[in-house]
Amino acid sequence: MGVSHVRASEEFIFRETSKYRGLNIGGRKFKLLTENAEDLQLLAEAVNKHSNDAGLEMNVKKTKTMVITKFPPKATSIKIKGHSIEQVSSLKYLGQEVNDSNNQDDELKKRINLAKLKFLEMKSIFVSKEIKLQNKLRLVNCYIYSILLYGADTWTLPQSKLKKIEAFEMWIYRRLAKISWKDKKTNQELCEHLGTIRELDNTIKTRKIKYFGHIKRHASFLKDVLEGKIEGSRPRGRQRRRWIDDITEWTGKDAHQCTVEAQDRAKWKSVSSQPLEQGRHRE
Repeated sequence: MGVSHVRASEEFIFRETSKYRGLNIGGRKFKLLTENAEDLQLLAEAVNKHSNDAGLEMNVKKTKTMVITKFPPKATSIKIKGHSIEQVSSLKYLGQEVNDSNNQDDELKKRINLAKLKFLEMKSIFVSKEIKLQNKLRLVNCYIYSILLYGADTWTLPQSKLKKIEAFEMWIYRRLAKISWKDKKTNQELCEHLGTIRELDNTIKTRKIKYFGHIKRHASFLKDVLEGKIEGSRPRGRQRRRWIDDITEWTGKDAHQCTVEAQDRAKWKSVSSQPLEQGRHRE
């Protein structure tokens, strides 16, 4: 939900509307979360009113609604200042693609493609004989992996997605080593040739486990979302993997154990380093 500046009074709006559930303000962007369309309409009207009182104006054209659900989303009719707000199936938020099924396949695919494009843009550097291999690996970590890993802390990562990430890592390594798939070199042999290891998946795991500890040690909206319970029972059929399922699987601990141990920053730091150590031993 966009806001056009007239004068800096976001603090006033936050104070006046903080009593409404689901309001989160960051910079000039508002994100409003509710359980139903009726509550969203009331919340949007409240934000619009207090924005006007503070000398700010909501940008209706930039405001979108989206229903996140496992089932086909229902159409919503939200109006602000007499204008109907467009309902979308996906949108970009803080640089990430968010869709109405809360599925991150498209985001991961986009991240991999962007990282590959950046690598190809810098190909002259990565194939240069004047640059040492270790320096090339540092450049990859700085310029390429940073693109891929943007927002990775928020992803839910079943094994299928981790395999895609590992395949991308090997794609990079083969081009650095100038070794084609036709050369029939295994990934293990490729890593030995480069004097490196496969570590992207473990880097993500370590970051995500640390992020879990940060959420659990601080009272915040993120903690409410992570610990919140939804009324009713989960539908029949195979259950979708949850964000916290990654944490429990990678640490080998249940959710309660993770919550207790995360309160101790030093102890949780050692827990978060274990996936990385296991990955190194694997190589």
